[in-house]
Amino acid sequence: MQIVAQTRQHSGSQAYRTLSSLGLPCIVYYAWKRRESLGDRAGLPCRIYELLSDERTAICADAVQYPKIGYRKLTWMMIDAGTVCAGEGTVYRVLDKADPLSRWKRSVAFSGEYNCCLTGPTSSGTRT
Repeated sequence: MQIVAQTRQHSGSQAYRTLSSLGLPCIVYYAWKRRESLGDRAGLPCRIYELLSDERTAICADAVQYPKIGYRKLTWMMIDAGTVCAGEGTVYRVLDKADPLSRWKRSVAFSGEYNCCLTGPTSSGTRT
């Protein structure tokens, strides 16, 4: 890397000429260069606010204890009680993964067609 940089600086020649005289493929040089610049970049953000397994089980236990309450109200009930401190989206994702939200899912998808056969007029819809 240093040889290529020095040659380029002194002679003004392009990098591929120096690399060909060194017998080094250009793709290798640019891969090294790309890897060298990774030191300046920030890594992946650290997830310090990730839920613990005890908190996940507490969320699921509260959802089972209060089955008629939605995830938003459940979130604030747990925050008020001091059980778990998590956002509404986090509580929804935990419940969705554990599948207590299945009570809202439809059992059969609607096809869009009514398969009802009428046999005659009904008595409630007669006009005079």
